[in-house]
Amino acid sequence: MSRDHAVVVGCSFAGLGAARMLSDLYTHVTVVERDELPETWSPRRGVPQSPHVHGIPQLGRTLLAQILPGFVDRAKQHGAVFFDQLRDGALWGLYGWSARGHSPAVGFGVRRALLEH
Repeated sequence: MSRDHAVVVGCSFAGLGAARMLSDLYTHVTVVERDELPETWSPRRGVPQSPHVHGIPQLGRTLLAQILPGFVDRAKQHGAVFFDQLRDGALWGLYGWSARGHSPAVGFGVRRALLEH
């Protein structure tokens, strides 16, 4: 097996993260996507949850900062925010809505369209 060329299907955030990691191992990485990619961060037609805010916990931010230096600062410049996940987030579970209150669990709210841009 050659380490010359890798192909990733889909430019979701998972696909883009995979492509970034593969770029350390392969000479060329191609990402194949069915949607036309917008020039600016805006929702894509094939991604219904694209305008939704995604909460990235601390470990996710740490890993993203390692593989994409400057990610957190650049996302903040475009409107991403830190938030108390328990106080400001909403979680529906088996027993209904989660309790609300102050917590040390800090999330990073980023719209999916911005993540993928």
